[in-house]
Amino acid sequence: MTASNNPNGLRTVLPNAGGSFAVQGSEIFANTIDNTCIAANTIGNAQVAPNLIQTASVTLTPAQVVAMYATPEPIIAAPASGSSIVVLGALCRYVYNTHAFTSGGNVQLQYGTTNHAGGTTPLTVVADTVLQATSNSDTQMQQAATTTTVTQATGLYASCATAFAIASGGLSTVTFIVQYVVV
Repeated sequence: MTASNNPNGLRTVLPNAGGSFAVQGSEIFANTIDNTCIAANTIGNAQVAPNLIQTASVTLTPAQVVAMYATPEPIIAAPASGSSIVVLGALCRYVYNTHAFTSGGNVQLQYGTTNHAGGTTPLTVVADTVLQATSNSDTQMQQAATTTTVTQATGLYASCATAFAIASGGLSTVTFIVQYVVV
């Protein structure tokens, strides 16, 4: 890697012969790398250092919330073979819009695609009444009180114990914001 000062006093960093960069902290100005410098969805688990805390934010449409009973919705893709997702905590953000969900059962984040909330969950569940409310809310999902066995190379999904329904024209959404590490 080569670095030089340009006329504006900023450092220009050029790639190594192989096209990669090895930049030291002293070569990066504070707050200069943000989402305007890195294209959306271009850095995945394979490119991130092990044990780095990551955040996933996934918003489910009303149709996805209704469908997650039979077909759990993906939240975090499965890591590479021999690796596991360790969930540190999550937030379930419910945004009410026009109509609330009706019926339904507790909502959980779980390892794997077992339907009807049949997968192993690393966190506490969200009560069905949260999604049946007529106001916005944030519900913290904490680590489960019991030991959780994690299957390697398995993704994290959203599921529910009983199917939800929503009236025609209902636009309420559910967003899961999850902090995790891949080990």
